[in-house]
Amino acid sequence: LVRAEADSVVVVGGAVLDTKVRTATAPVLRTSNPGTASWTAGGVGRNIAENLARLGSPTLLVAAVGDDPAAETVLARTSAAGVECRHVVTSVHPTGTYAAVLDEGGDLLVAVADMRATDELTVSDLAVVPSLLGGADALVVDANLDAGVVRWLLSVAEEAGVVAVLEPVSVAKATE
Repeated sequence: LVRAEADSVVVVGGAVLDTKVRTATAPVLRTSNPGTASWTAGGVGRNIAENLARLGSPTLLVAAVGDDPAAETVLARTSAAGVECRHVVTSVHPTGTYAAVLDEGGDLLVAVADMRATDELTVSDLAVVPSLLGGADALVVDANLDAGVVRWLLSVAEEAGVVAVLEPVSVAKATE
């Protein structure tokens, strides 16, 4: 995907705010625990877009975020990494979040994912994609999107003669 003469890569997928909290000692359930917290920009599509941009490939991200401070954080960090974010759409849902609670050893205790903004992206939300593919060498699709949307994106890439890469995210999603 990454060539010196590459025009651009269009990435369609999730853009979320990842939150990780870690207890300082063995966790005690049903009470407050001392610990640390961190926030990073995340999401499968957004992560791929950032990595491509950092490798020198002009990259455009098409994703959905809410009208909220989390979106400002995610988009600022993504743009700072060199990703073009002007085609990100604003969802009626909050910016996706993934919140993980880790124990003192770093093992996952529980996580909660609110991905409604990404889950509810529609073909009409992504109407700009065919025009973006005119100058692109590749389309990368995050399989967290609705299966019908994924099929539409792959057909649009085929019509445009653009290589399409599907990131299956997980074994479960790869079989859909």
